[in-house]
Amino acid sequence: KPATLRDSADKPEKPASIGPKEVVQIGVGVGIADQPQQPIAPPAELTEEQREKSSKMIAVFGEEIVRGLYSQKWIHRMDTMKEVTASIFTYKSSKKSVKTRMLEVFMQVVATLLLDSVLQVYLQCMEFFKLVVGDFASDINPDVLKEHLGPLLPTLLQRTGDMNSRICGAASDVFLFLAAQPQVGV
Repeated sequence: KPATLRDSADKPEKPASIGPKEVVQIGVGVGIADQPQQPIAPPAELTEEQREKSSKMIAVFGEEIVRGLYSQKWIHRMDTMKEVTASIFTYKSSKKSVKTRMLEVFMQVVATLLLDSVLQVYLQCMEFFKLVVGDFASDINPDVLKEHLGPLLPTLLQRTGDMNSRICGAASDVFLFLAAQPQVGV
């Protein structure tokens, strides 16, 4: 009896060899945990312009922390933001004169990372900003606080029109947060 098309459709073809399949992953969709561990080079030295601009931050945090804020690698900026955020609690119970000076330094940190293009770093910066204004600066003179907020607001407003919707949302949330603060809002 000759084989027909119907007969061959009913019988699946067996592979020549059945063995373990090798899974090959190509760059797309590979998670961070799947990436090979490579040592990350330390942040680059500060330029003279960065050193001048950040002299108050260097005096408070040290040059290594400030180098992390200016690093090309987002992981350095993220780790540095976590360290700076933890330092808020060190200065929270300080005298008002010290807190006022620290407010200036903390706002300089925010200004440094306000235009960061990495979402995680930007979101961490916004959380830090809200912590500084809402918790740390709660007993600082409102006029002093507004003086330090003033230069940041145009850049923050610019971020409400960002193409990344999460950055837009975070910037809008900060404006709503500021409006709800008794020492800042209306």
